[in-house]
Amino acid sequence: MAAEIAGALVEMFPDEAKFWIWLAYSTRRKTGGGIPDAKRILLVAEVKFPREYLFPYNLACYCSQLHQFREAKKWFKKAILIDDKTVQKLGVDDPDLKPLWNSMSGTIWKRE
Repeated sequence: MAAEIAGALVEMFPDEAKFWIWLAYSTRRKTGGGIPDAKRILLVAEVKFPREYLFPYNLACYCSQLHQFREAKKWFKKAILIDDKTVQKLGVDDPDLKPLWNSMSGTIWKRE
């Protein structure tokens, strides 16, 4: 039901970034939903909100969970460019990013 409510909010208020985030989050967790569906929502919304770090950050998380590591790194770097301190703080312990960090064989990731 949360995804239905978030979807209605997006339709009523398409310029409110938080409703898009809620829609993606609830779509990921709803029965019959999942990460690929949530990722598609954020790919549409990210273009509308280029200064909101949560869109590329969550895309990095979703790509990490899907083992799309090259794409995950790209989105994580973009999020860092928007809000370096917040993204680094969130990213250190986020279990959604663990597959990405593990794929890097224990190396220290550096911004390029």
